[in-house]
Amino acid sequence: METKTTPLKDYLDNIRSGSMPAVKDRLIQACFLENETTSKTVRNSNRVKFGNWMRGVTEVPVLAQKKINEVTRKTIYKDV
Repeated sequence: METKTTPLKDYLDNIRSGSMPAVKDRLIQACFLENETTSKTVRNSNRVKFGNWMRGVTEVPVLAQKKINEVTRKTIYKDV
């Protein structure tokens, strides 16, 4: 399977590698409304969905695009 370039992947590729896990965790928590009571199965499923968004396998929903822009304080997705 070929990996597409996506706005999310471009953003994550351009942050310091040491901060990437924390940034990805914040984005996943914001987009999927995770908290400490979220089950491990649901968290793993959310990480798979996030990875699919990053690789362009599935589209990022508009509400998640807004959350990503909000959390990163950058305009990663325009027109949302």
